[in-house]
Amino acid sequence: MCPPGQRYLDCDDLADAPALGSGLACEQTCESHLLNLTCSAHEPCIPGCACPPGLLKHGDECFQPEACPCFWKGKEYYPGDKVTSACHHCVCQHGSFQCSFQPCPSMCTTYGDRHYRTFDGLLFDYIGACKVYLVKSSVDLPMSVTAENVDCYNSGVTCRKSLLINIGRSVIAFDDDSGKPNPSSLIDRTKVVLIWRAGYFTIVHIPEDDITVLWDRKTTIHIQAGPRWQCVNSPEIRHPCSLSPLREPFAKRQCGILLSEAFEICHPVVDVTWFYMNCLMDTCSCNRGGDCECFCTSVSAYAHRCCQEGVAVDWRSPAVCLLGKGPYKLVTFRDRATALAANTSGGVVVPLRGALSAAGITALFMMTPGLSRARPHDTSLVSFEAAGRPNYFVRVQRGGQLELAKFQESRSFQDQSTFILHRDTWISGYDSLESFARPGFFLHYTRSRLRLMKYNHSDGFRRATLFRLTGKCTDA
Repeated sequence: MCPPGQRYLDCDDLADAPALGSGLACEQTCESHLLNLTCSAHEPCIPGCACPPGLLKHGDECFQPEACPCFWKGKEYYPGDKVTSACHHCVCQHGSFQCSFQPCPSMCTTYGDRHYRTFDGLLFDYIGACKVYLVKSSVDLPMSVTAENVDCYNSGVTCRKSLLINIGRSVIAFDDDSGKPNPSSLIDRTKVVLIWRAGYFTIVHIPEDDITVLWDRKTTIHIQAGPRWQCVNSPEIRHPCSLSPLREPFAKRQCGILLSEAFEICHPVVDVTWFYMNCLMDTCSCNRGGDCECFCTSVSAYAHRCCQEGVAVDWRSPAVCLLGKGPYKLVTFRDRATALAANTSGGVVVPLRGALSAAGITALFMMTPGLSRARPHDTSLVSFEAAGRPNYFVRVQRGGQLELAKFQESRSFQDQSTFILHRDTWISGYDSLESFARPGFFLHYTRSRLRLMKYNHSDGFRRATLFRLTGKCTDA
């Protein structure tokens, strides 16, 4: 029995509905519609309950495309619902939020004897017997806020901080737990400086300069700075998507991966909003090339933040932001129509002449930094990952043969999958690959096979070890 508004699709009875020929394997959902995902004609048919043509599935309900809900921090919103803050105003429309942004204040914090959070949200610890600048600026108006840990009982334990605020010609010092400025403080009478107590906090507010300092008279200090203190705050700066309106649909389609199920597990942990808007901005700004780098860098930034919070997201795929450079073909010098190829089922690496897209064969590889951890910053060390089969690398076997094998954590696998790339070795434009695990052994080509061979000085050997990396970055 299907939920109301849905009907059962039987794979044996879909001749009258070719668009539903794959059943649930290709059903249209609000998410797939938002991301403009397409379905392969070769997908096997899966029977089950589906929405009628023209409607999109979400949960157990069917929606018109314009009625699809939106998601924000794990909560569901429907068309017309609004999410607002001091920094943005967003309205749910057609399954995604349309947002307008305005300058807003930012806050930095310190607490305890070592914990700091910067204005842009970075967290770090620092401890020292010195004064620490929490804020400092010499542009337009000299301004600084410094704090110093106080050991109240000569016990080595910090019980509070002393606080010094310099702004313009005012110097305001707090050096005890009374919450009152030190009598030696100087306040510029031409400037409004408001000081009051609210609960546990003493608050210093300078309206004209848009600065507010909150101190709990112990170890916690919050500093809120208004938009005027941002490094860039020009009304002439326009959002890249408004400058390149034809790029905006592409950017929303690509960056939609941040809002999709791929990152759903991280949404309750790390707010995706800032990263999504940055992705739109960066992807729209790459209107003269660099789509791959701009988009992938933005998504990677959110994935990295999730990873820092203990949430690992496996989001890369052959179609989205493969690691490394490429994809490349490794074309031999001796025969310019022959390239290194691998059988994706058996893993055998062989020279392949002519067509490079045979079934079960891959001849495109991403060149990544070397997997070996022995010399992690050596840029001459590289590994080759199958472009169509992520996590499978070209590896040297014990007898010198090559294979395509799934990544392993072992040091031996990582060393065996690492090569020393010798650029323009003997002929300009052609490179040679030396095994990192077997120094002195080079990747060698004959008409029937590819394998490692020990270096010798003959011209024939050298020519047989030369390859050209051809190809370019795929569209993200």
